[in-house]
Amino acid sequence: MWQQFRWRSVLGSFCIAVGDAAGPVSAQTAGNAPPAGAPPASSEAGQAADAQVVTCTRKIESFVRELDDLLASDPMSLDSVQSLLNTYFPLKGCRVDRVLEVCRQSKYFLEIDEWPKEYVVVFDSIGLAKIGYHVSFGLMKESGESMLPGVVNKLPPPHRR
Repeated sequence: MWQQFRWRSVLGSFCIAVGDAAGPVSAQTAGNAPPAGAPPASSEAGQAADAQVVTCTRKIESFVRELDDLLASDPMSLDSVQSLLNTYFPLKGCRVDRVLEVCRQSKYFLEIDEWPKEYVVVFDSIGLAKIGYHVSFGLMKESGESMLPGVVNKLPPPHRR
């Protein structure tokens, strides 16, 4: 129970930092649809956007694959996880639904918290040494950009006598 409470307080602080009380979530913003009344994208702009989506999809697929491998190796330090985050983030121009789909395929996927303007994706591990990690990042619904990737230690509860 201590771990869950401790993580929830960390996650709550993280979410408050990135959260927004802008109102209810609409189906339109959740799928990266253009705002109502927006002019259609030009062919050239559309091709650039498509290239960004492909790049983002490849990056998130590689990130999830490497994160699974890294967490399976039971790293003893945050440094290797932070280095992986630095390699793959920030993400730009992503299809939000595709990123969430890929993240759900991780064997360390924990949850996706939904906020009015963003999602917070959380991965969780506990290693053989009883030290694990919570890895998370935010993903903006409208732009498909990532924000605030981070990792924190997940320590076991203190030993009681």
